Parts: sequence; C-alpha cells; structure tokens
Amino acid sequence: MPEIRFSEPSNAAEVSGKECISNELSLSNGSQMNLPEKIWTAVTVPPRPAVICLVVVYVAFFFDWYWLWGLFLLLYGLSDLARKTTWLVIPIARRDYPVVYFAIVLTWILLGSYWLYVGVYF
Repeated sequence: MPEIRFSEPSNAAEVSGKECISNELSLSNGSQMNLPEKIWTAVTVPPRPAVICLVVVYVAFFFDWYWLWGLFLLLYGLSDLARKTTWLVIPIARRDYPVVYFAIVLTWILLGSYWLYVGVYF
C-alpha cells in the first residue's frame, strides 16, 4: 500500500488562514492526488440489496407486517444452513458447535414459519 503524505505550503504567505490547508496528496510512488478526489474514492456506496432490505424492514415495522418478519427469519435460517455458520452474539460454526448451531438455525426457521403463518392467516 503506498504511503500518503500531505504536501507542505511552499512559503510563509500560504500559512495564514485557510490557505495553509493543502489539497494535494503525495503518494510514495511519486503520483499526486487531489484531496477531495481521495476522500470521494474512499467513500464506498453501500450494497444495493442491503439498502433495499433495510427499507423493507422499516416498512414492515411501521405497518406491522409480521409475515415479512417471518419471511426474513425463514430466509435467514435457510441461508445459515447453506453457509454452515450462524450468528447469535458471536459466530457459531456448524463444525465447531453442531448442537448449538442447529438449535439456533432451527429457532430461526421455526420462528420465521410461525410469524409467516400468523401474519398471513390472522
């Protein structure tokens, strides 16, 4: 990874006020990069499925759509089965703690199924 150095002002007149802030970055490989460009490239766009899912979570919360929470938990449990690891405060791998892993995954699937059933039929 290249080392980043801020360039120093070239004379004493630049040190007063806002002019002392340099907009140039010097990389160890000799190239220059504009500071706003560096900040912009460091900001990453969040993954679209996560943002969409977060919006759906808020919608489900405000409209009391229990069937959607059930669908989320059901999908979460099934994806944990496919990945062979789950999270409940800490990551639990199937190969390390199989009894706890299956208890957690079964809980997600049962709760998801129950909330899906309650949300659709009641």
